Amino acid sequence: MGLAMGFSSCSSSDTTPPKPPEPDPRRFYVEHVHDWGEYLVALVTYPGCTTYCGQKILVYRYTTIAQLERAKFLDPHFGEEPGQLYPIARFPPTTLGMKLAKRMCGR
Repeated sequence: MGLAMGFSSCSSSDTTPPKPPEPDPRRFYVEHVHDWGEYLVALVTYPGCTTYCGQKILVYRYTTIAQLERAKFLDPHFGEEPGQLYPIARFPPTTLGMKLAKRMCGR
């Protein structure tokens, strides 16, 4: 299963430097998901995170769409805490980032 993946462009006319990015693992929404067997590739947005408009391409292994949909905590950083979903790879939300995620998943 795969959903079309689009990347938003964000811009600001404000010349004030942005605050440092701070993805909140409890505040996120999954925009698109590709289910490629043992791999799941998701475009996730973290409101308030300043880099790439808060968007990240996250790659999971042995994770289902249902698990992702039920997640209340989705940290974009790598970790090993039992009971949490952690990506095995992360890419920028760009066309190149998606190509690299696909290549990693054998697509």
